[in-house]
Amino acid sequence: MTRLLMTTALTMLPATLVMGHEGHGHGAAGQENTLWHYLTEPQHAWVFALLVVVAAAVIGYRWLERDQHQNA
Repeated sequence: MTRLLMTTALTMLPATLVMGHEGHGHGAAGQENTLWHYLTEPQHAWVFALLVVVAAAVIGYRWLERDQHQNA
């Protein structure tokens, strides 16, 4: 349970840091909250990059762990 709470807190922290950067509410109607905005703005893109790196690390770790159990 502690691991779940820590993971939740650590994933929410970066989101709170970029909530109100320039570009939200200042563009054409509906253009500031599109997927393209979140993928191209550096304030959001680094979070996606970090998510990809963490996901790859978890998948790699699980894969290695599975291989070790099969070879044992």
